[in-house]
Amino acid sequence: MYFGQAAEEDEEDLEDLDEEQIVKIFQSQGILKKNKKEIEEETILFDGIACAMSVYIFSKDNRLRIGCYKLWKHKMWEQVIMALILMSSAKLATDTFNERIESPVVLEVLDGIDQFFNYAFMCEMTVKVIAMGLVMDDGSYLLDSWNQLDFFIVASSIADMSLHGFELPFIRILRMLRVLRPLRFISRNDGLRMIVVALLGSVGHIFNVSIVLAMVYLVFAILGVNFMMGQFFYCSIDPYLLHTEQECLIAGGSWQRHDHNFDNVVEAYISLFVISSLEGWPDICVQALDATTVDQGPEFQASPNAMLYFVAFILIGSFFLLNFFIGVLFLKFNQAQRAEQKGLTASDTRWMDIQKLILQAEPEYNSTNVPKNVVRKYFHDLVSSDRFDMAIMSCILLNMLQMGCFAEGMSEGMAWFLDFTNVIFSMVFFVEAVLKLIAFGKSYFEDSWNKFDFFVVCSSAIDFIMSALDSSALATVKVLPQLARVMRVLRVTRLLKFAEGLQAIIQTIMFSIPSLANVFGLLMLIFFMFAVCGNSLFAEVKRGEVIDSLKNFQDFASAFVLLFAVATGEDWNKIMFDCSRTKADGCVEGETCGAGLGIATLYFFLLVLLCTHVMLNLFILVIIQQFEKYYL
Repeated sequence: MYFGQAAEEDEEDLEDLDEEQIVKIFQSQGILKKNKKEIEEETILFDGIACAMSVYIFSKDNRLRIGCYKLWKHKMWEQVIMALILMSSAKLATDTFNERIESPVVLEVLDGIDQFFNYAFMCEMTVKVIAMGLVMDDGSYLLDSWNQLDFFIVASSIADMSLHGFELPFIRILRMLRVLRPLRFISRNDGLRMIVVALLGSVGHIFNVSIVLAMVYLVFAILGVNFMMGQFFYCSIDPYLLHTEQECLIAGGSWQRHDHNFDNVVEAYISLFVISSLEGWPDICVQALDATTVDQGPEFQASPNAMLYFVAFILIGSFFLLNFFIGVLFLKFNQAQRAEQKGLTASDTRWMDIQKLILQAEPEYNSTNVPKNVVRKYFHDLVSSDRFDMAIMSCILLNMLQMGCFAEGMSEGMAWFLDFTNVIFSMVFFVEAVLKLIAFGKSYFEDSWNKFDFFVVCSSAIDFIMSALDSSALATVKVLPQLARVMRVLRVTRLLKFAEGLQAIIQTIMFSIPSLANVFGLLMLIFFMFAVCGNSLFAEVKRGEVIDSLKNFQDFASAFVLLFAVATGEDWNKIMFDCSRTKADGCVEGETCGAGLGIATLYFFLLVLLCTHVMLNLFILVIIQQFEKYYL
């Protein structure tokens, strides 16, 4: 036990440990990899597994159980399972396009692939159950929460496969449970697992915050029902002239009610949640400002005092109370990270970070490639000088400015000048590459920036050749070299070495990338599951106030893009009501009918809560944490 000894025993610093102890620490943290011999020596059969007789059949001396344990612990096991999970998730997405497939042979093949994944995961579960035992003893399969999730997903898949061909309501629910398959990624990724543990650990505190929110929302909902109940009706034609249902019907219109209203506490809760998301709240506020009396149509600015109600709710319910979620998440996220560090103190963590940087550090490229030849040394000193770097950087900036001057309708003289300067800059970068090749020789390609520069120079040459051919068929291909030249602006980041403040910010951002990638991966996982689930629930909604031929849930790709728009808050409430229409609302079967207000509300409320109030706030928390940790 090496972590935490400094805090618990003699306050011994980690750097005081001997070489063997430090190597073991690095190996346990994944900084250094163990060789094959070390792995074989450390492999202890049934380590941490107390079950003597797995499923009352297989003892620890049983060859089959030993084989299953070694297979489970094999270094390729997790990679194969991850590949199967990835492919099964892709298959789940392709299933949303099945309605467009007319060939029964293709559908049978796809069904066979689905069964293959089910059998594969059944085999995985069987191997682990034989190796670990099922449930009774320490270290058994079902005593691990992530294995419980795997077991539930596999069991639901088996039930779905067994009842294939039956069209019953609960069968559809079993099929929808397949959207949980991608969750198996979480148990096999340490970063994702830590985030999920933090979120699950926050459930109790979030529940407490939700109770406070519910109580405040209830107060505002009751106030809204008392003051605005039955006042959100309008006529489909001339709503500000026809104020009663009778007048509207006589004029040939239909008497309707706004989707957002305060006719009862449930409707008021839905309206208040939408208002708290700050999406479309001005429209609801205008409807309230124009409200008159019960069962009457609107009049312009008939109730100006209603503005006070909405301002008060946004200040209390949105700006103030919703930010409690951020505080709870920040607290539990830090606690989960400390738990993952397995006893490391703050000073231990900093020391580990420094050692990791030392191991990853490389000698300065220019100082380790000095040639002995006089001519090459002259060019080496030239291309390694700060003046040469500044000159090239200036050319890059001027090249970016030149590329930004292209515009529709420019004169022929301007077009000629821009093409001429493009040739000049390309020749400068070509000469730079040649000089560095002379100076560094083969080692020129050992530097990643040099590889990138060489690629850009070659792309520029290809661009010139394609421009000389002047073929419209090559228009799409010609874009690639132009993009490569634009990417050259990234080299300007070398100038950051002269600005310590900017360099510190960039380094902090670089340190934040792994944590941000984990949060982004979990967000994409949520989008994936909601897109597949949305296709199952709302695929028949083909048109509505927002939903159309482009924005819909008819396949995975369309649903994923639509959910991204919902996560930004764009018209999510209108999309929710488009997906909630039923025959009682006069919808057209197969065109505008959805899953009902209850299911649509639950689906979109969960989506907005998870994406807007949880996941997007996690991005902020990670950045704040990294700045506290690394910004110097």
